Amino acid sequence: MSIKASIRSAGTKVTANTVGIIPVLNGNTTLNGALTISDNLNVNGNIIGDSLTLIDSPTGGELRVRSAGTDAQESYDNIRIEGSDSILKGGEFKVHKVVYDSTGVQEIQNNYQFSYTTGSTDVYAFNNLSHGDGNAAGPLRIDAKGANAAFNLEGTGGYGTAASTATIKATDGDAKLIVQSQHTGSSSIETKTDGGTIFKTTGDSNTHETGTIQLGGSSGFKIQRTFSDPNYLHSITAPNLSIGPATLESPMTTGAITVTRAGATYANAPRLDLIDSDGTNQRCSFINSGGNLQLEARNGSGKGIISFLQNAGGVRTTAMKISSGGKVGIGVAGGNVLEDFHVGGNGRIDGNFYADIGSNTFTVRADTNNVGVGTGAPSSSYKFVVAGDSRFTGSGIFGATATGGTKGLQKHYCYTNNGALRLFRTNSATDSITMKYHSASNNEFVISQAAATSSASSVIKFETVTTKFISNVDVGANGNPKALMIRDGRDSADGIRFTHTGVADEVQMGMYGSYSHVDQGRFKITHKNGNDANTVILEVEKNGTDITISKPTTITQQLNLGTSVPVYLSNAAAKNGGLVNGDVYRNSTGQLFIVYT
Repeated sequence: MSIKASIRSAGTKVTANTVGIIPVLNGNTTLNGALTISDNLNVNGNIIGDSLTLIDSPTGGELRVRSAGTDAQESYDNIRIEGSDSILKGGEFKVHKVVYDSTGVQEIQNNYQFSYTTGSTDVYAFNNLSHGDGNAAGPLRIDAKGANAAFNLEGTGGYGTAASTATIKATDGDAKLIVQSQHTGSSSIETKTDGGTIFKTTGDSNTHETGTIQLGGSSGFKIQRTFSDPNYLHSITAPNLSIGPATLESPMTTGAITVTRAGATYANAPRLDLIDSDGTNQRCSFINSGGNLQLEARNGSGKGIISFLQNAGGVRTTAMKISSGGKVGIGVAGGNVLEDFHVGGNGRIDGNFYADIGSNTFTVRADTNNVGVGTGAPSSSYKFVVAGDSRFTGSGIFGATATGGTKGLQKHYCYTNNGALRLFRTNSATDSITMKYHSASNNEFVISQAAATSSASSVIKFETVTTKFISNVDVGANGNPKALMIRDGRDSADGIRFTHTGVADEVQMGMYGSYSHVDQGRFKITHKNGNDANTVILEVEKNGTDITISKPTTITQQLNLGTSVPVYLSNAAAKNGGLVNGDVYRNSTGQLFIVYT
């Protein structure tokens, strides 16, 4: 050590330019001038002075104070400053780190890492302009080996409000607070009072990034993310959850719940579950499966009930209900749904109404109110259109009012048995009547009857007071002869009657006489003039032996009586042969005679 100043000590004096002498100061030493030390100065005691300047660089020298310590690393040795604030120049204490500018020569001024400034408040400042990795300033690190590390901001009681505030502020970029644990530990941020936890976030697993956000204690509001291989589960737990205004009477317009999940099947679709915890598998769900909103209700191992309720002043009523059996009820008193679709009141549909079951379609058109069965597009010309076979088990009325007088029952394309109008005696075609046209090109109209037993039972009766045919009537056909039968005549009102409009004459013919009457079985042709009684023109006895002509007869053509006229020589001989007055006979030459008295 080279000492270039005088050092006074008890009984020791060292003069300038004394080289190679190592003084030992056992007491206090006073330096009246400058002390230059070119090498290290080792002091085992205290150095006390009004000022101490170490010159080694433009901004000052290096002061190293090392205590022996017990730690193997020198970085745990201490710099210790004691005394009143007055020993701090300008009320400041700074720890400086030498950092050079781009020239590599000029040292950057005021580049300190730590400063302590006194004043109205004591301020500890950590400042580093260039330290770190270039993205963030160097860290403030509290490192506790084998113990808990703590950083406390504490407002000590008894000094006014004694509040504590931690502010993280970024002037030009983002401000972040990161609480990170390593290995298997958890991370948490907690706000609490003497009464307990107010807010707490906890990172549960650094492997699956799970955790909990909690308001209040363990029974408070929680948002939790858990992992159940291979899915993540997210849940909200709260005794009472309100979004928007807290009162029922105020509309909830300010809040919304959004559940987002990338999935379109039931297993992974966005779903909101409502679970009754005191039951077994009592769960109701709102599900968005590929844009399809699904409402699901489960009651244990059975199907749940879906109800739509209304509340009027606290009185709840069921507006619509889907029972556990799948029946739908709207406005049903007591919610007792009895049918697959049950409406407890009037129903109205302003648009088209369709009921589709495969090809069986029921349609009501909104523009015309026309009904289609078996068709989705009933014609606008017909109120009721059926595409397919139909069956009525009740009566049908057409044109039931005075305004319906122009309405009728029409059958189109009626020329085959299948397309005909058919009347079945029971439910079998073996006993039926068919009405149709003869063919697609023949206008003959055919009424035919089929009987299961025999053709003799195929009878069509017209039971009316009068039946009129305003057309020709043909009986029988070529190769199929038939008869026109007038049954069981009695008098001149029966049989066949010939009249002429505007003429008061009538000719009638038919069978006469009731049972056991003298005229029974006689065929008569009668004539009636005006209101006179009928007079007989011609009469045939019931045994067919005699024909009586009761009117004068004019014969304008030859009359051939054939060989059946009896031959007699005289009137007397004719009487003797059994002829009576009025009978005709001929003589041997062919002359005709009439028997007389």
